[in-house]
Amino acid sequence: MQTENICEPPEWFDRVIQQGCCWLNTSLTFTSTDQKDLERHLNFWKPVISAILTTIVKAKSKILAAGGKTALVVVLWGKHAKNLRKVLDAANAQCSPKVNIAYVEANHPAIER
Repeated sequence: MQTENICEPPEWFDRVIQQGCCWLNTSLTFTSTDQKDLERHLNFWKPVISAILTTIVKAKSKILAAGGKTALVVVLWGKHAKNLRKVLDAANAQCSPKVNIAYVEANHPAIER
């Protein structure tokens, strides 16, 4: 029987960080199943998440302006995350040069089946 060469979670996270991967959620704190609690958390974190995404897009644009090469791939899992595309597009509209953003959208794997 062949075994897979799978690294342990700490090593996996180190590897994706080294490749420039940033994991971000629309609500950075949330432990309830109550929909009203979720909406409060989403509203609380929205300006923070928006500022982080805007900063990333602007930084990528500066790399391009300096003659560097860069890419931005954004995976949007779930309906709340998909709304962040508007934030990214608005930030990119203010940049020169524009960042080539590739979007991957899907239902949230843990919630929406």
